[in-house]
Amino acid sequence: MGDMREKILMSTLSLVTESGFQGASISKIIEKSGVSNGGIYSAFKNRDAIFEALYWNIKEDLNEKHFVNFHPNLSFYDALYQYWNSKIIFGLKHPDKLKYLDQFYHSPYYSKLNLTNNYTVFTEILKKAIKNKQVVDLDVDFILIDINSNINSVFKYLSIKSIENQQQFIEMSFRKYWRSIINLNLY
Repeated sequence: MGDMREKILMSTLSLVTESGFQGASISKIIEKSGVSNGGIYSAFKNRDAIFEALYWNIKEDLNEKHFVNFHPNLSFYDALYQYWNSKIIFGLKHPDKLKYLDQFYHSPYYSKLNLTNNYTVFTEILKKAIKNKQVVDLDVDFILIDINSNINSVFKYLSIKSIENQQQFIEMSFRKYWRSIINLNLY
């Protein structure tokens, strides 16, 4: 069942990143994956369930990469840098997965998800930084969206430009972003 499920998810990833969600019909998923109609419906309730499962599959993979060393006592600067760096590196290694996440975030499927446990440790570190007035006092969800939008911009830029030292560019872009959210009254 796991191998069949993986075939379905990877075929869906390919179809959505090539043609959008409309281009990933059940019939196209069947054709691309080689899994029968019955096999698809034994693994997933419907097409929406495939899209959601793929989102969580990618998020789990991504979270394993950049939340592995997170702990509540990490400074917000260090936590944000680790998140920034690892998400961009992940995107450069797996551009189709980051593209899927970007498409998913801008789709009606995203608003249907239960996101209460998303970014738990990172969110707590951010809340602590806001409380301690280290960063601007804005809504946590807004800051999380802003962080991810900026990360996606850096990723997109690096995807289309040939940069000799990508790591240096990632670090410089992080420092530029950091200056935009710190509480200037402290510095």
